[in-house]
Amino acid sequence: MKKTLQKPYNNGYIKVVVSIENNRFSVTGSIYEPFEQDYHRDIDSWEYFGGKYGYAYGGCIHDDVLKAYPILKPIVDLHLCDHHGTPMHCLDNAYYHYECGNKAAFRDHLMIDNYWADLLIERLDRETKGKQYRKLLLANRIYEGLAPIWEEKAARAMEVYNNLIDHYVSIENDLYEHSAE
Repeated sequence: MKKTLQKPYNNGYIKVVVSIENNRFSVTGSIYEPFEQDYHRDIDSWEYFGGKYGYAYGGCIHDDVLKAYPILKPIVDLHLCDHHGTPMHCLDNAYYHYECGNKAAFRDHLMIDNYWADLLIERLDRETKGKQYRKLLLANRIYEGLAPIWEEKAARAMEVYNNLIDHYVSIENDLYEHSAE
């Protein structure tokens, strides 16, 4: 399922694709600026409300997406998380960041604040029974403490997703992909 939203943005317009495919939340966007013959090929231009625009940039441009559609924050926060709110490769990626000593990546991946990241890292550092035991300890902390919080976030994101059609112009909102371009 995906929904495509577009509206004027800055000097051009923004096109945002919000999807739940393969049981993962995804939000990507594309920015189109006024078409200038000098540096764009004609094939890269699109008509939008009577003007001609060229693709400027796009992808995982969450700052631009949130500036244009702040209501999408609960979904953007779960980008690439599954429908339960669990981050992609949750345990393996979290443990990898822990082993590398990258506290910021560890914290961001688990969607926790510095305080909880410090406590969890400190607990893992104290463990002397080996890597497999530390990984098991991390898994227990994730699934006992964080999974219920992620589940609530996913429910909120689904609520926002399901209500998008009621509040915004949606170009695509069914189960099939359309190629309007």
